[in-house]
Amino acid sequence: MQEPGKNENGDTQNFNPEEVKQMEVGLKFNLFNGKLKSTMSYYNIDIDNAILRYRGANGAYQKQDGKVDSNGFEFDIIANPFSGFNIVAGYTYNNAKNTKSSAISSDGKQLVLSPRTVANIWASYKFSRGKIKGLGIGFGANHMSQIFEARSVTNAFWAKPFTTLDGTIFYQKNQYRIGVKLNNITDKKYYNGYGIPQRPFNAVVALTYKL
Repeated sequence: MQEPGKNENGDTQNFNPEEVKQMEVGLKFNLFNGKLKSTMSYYNIDIDNAILRYRGANGAYQKQDGKVDSNGFEFDIIANPFSGFNIVAGYTYNNAKNTKSSAISSDGKQLVLSPRTVANIWASYKFSRGKIKGLGIGFGANHMSQIFEARSVTNAFWAKPFTTLDGTIFYQKNQYRIGVKLNNITDKKYYNGYGIPQRPFNAVVALTYKL
């Protein structure tokens, strides 16, 4: 249920819930005896009554006819081409926009806090033979396109696209695992949709022991 507001007659009323129409199709693969797995999907989402639009002089009343459209696709891949080596990757494209909003200048603009593209990949390898059996390494990257700030419905302010790199090295035996995770290796300066700076380069040491 939308929050109460003033209607055209000046009366306070509870507006109707959002109405959502959603269509989604997808494919799922499991190939080479499980060494390659993937899911892919396309979606289209139309939301009516999504926004209470302020109308009249100085926004004297509200009208429930706002609309939001969202369409895009996403896929992920999990691969284990040979023993000890694993790859996990994902990609999302989301074209989410206001099509009828309180501010006419925001119509057709990307929704705030909703990046158009997000991608990630992580690859790791653990040695299973010899004197270094149990030693493992990993490396990955995360990418996000520009993201419009929370109050910028006209897309006037945004955080720049960024790509961060991470890595790890670990040693694992039956009863314990010790590892070092390196985050944001290149010390990339980047911000979220609220304009808050995110963490610079940092390292985390973890020790796990099983009784």
